[in-house]
Amino acid sequence: MDELHSDIFSRPSVDGWQIVGYNKLFQEIRSHTDQIDDESFGSYTLTKYLLAYSVSIILREGVLGQAALASFRKLIESKRLDDFVAICAGIAKTTAQDLNAEIAGELQDPAFDYKAQLKSPNWGKSMGANWSRNIVKMWHAKRLRRSILFLPGSASDAPGHDLRQRRPARHHLLPRH
Repeated sequence: MDELHSDIFSRPSVDGWQIVGYNKLFQEIRSHTDQIDDESFGSYTLTKYLLAYSVSIILREGVLGQAALASFRKLIESKRLDDFVAICAGIAKTTAQDLNAEIAGELQDPAFDYKAQLKSPNWGKSMGANWSRNIVKMWHAKRLRRSILFLPGSASDAPGHDLRQRRPARHHLLPRH
């Protein structure tokens, strides 16, 4: 366990700002497991990690989501962390509802073992990739606002992008230095 501690915390990218930011984000995301219809599945410990993983995949689809996850210090110092967490809470709620639709049939099958599936890295990655694709599709269909989800993946399509300057404008959640 000691070697894991140094592997995780001795990296320059891991600092107190990241720990505080990710902890607050995770606490909010895991509160949305109550959106899952099947009580046993929703309360299973690994379900909250699947939900958090899925939200992180969705956020990483966009340049601004990536920037927000990489700059908790800026979010905390500018007192915008709560705004970012609120956006992520909306994504978590939608993702939990999608999870209901995705596994409703499987949960009816007595042979389906959700505990084994949640322990499978392949199943979790597959589910996260499916949700990410669905979110991007909804964004492209204009059913979701760009500024809410920080999508799509290129800076030129990011909210606030100034085409005359050929560089992305700063997003309201990422304050200037």
